[in-house]
Amino acid sequence: MTNEQIKHSIETDEIKLGIWKKFSHYEIVGFLFIIPITLIFINLKDYFQGNPKPFREGEILFIIIPSILGLLFYLLQKTD
Repeated sequence: MTNEQIKHSIETDEIKLGIWKKFSHYEIVGFLFIIPITLIFINLKDYFQGNPKPFREGEILFIIIPSILGLLFYLLQKTD
């Protein structure tokens, strides 16, 4: 890191990461959002094909819990 990058990192409390470093740093967040996005996509696909199905209780839990955890991990990693 150059002196300018170090100074900017100290002032903003953020480290500038490259693309691959960002990917590895936030991969837990992406992993936690895979299941909710997949379930929502499947239900939207059924809805637009004219065969809507209601969300089941288990599906809602699989959407809400990983989404909250993903958001918490994002906030935790963003502030550290």
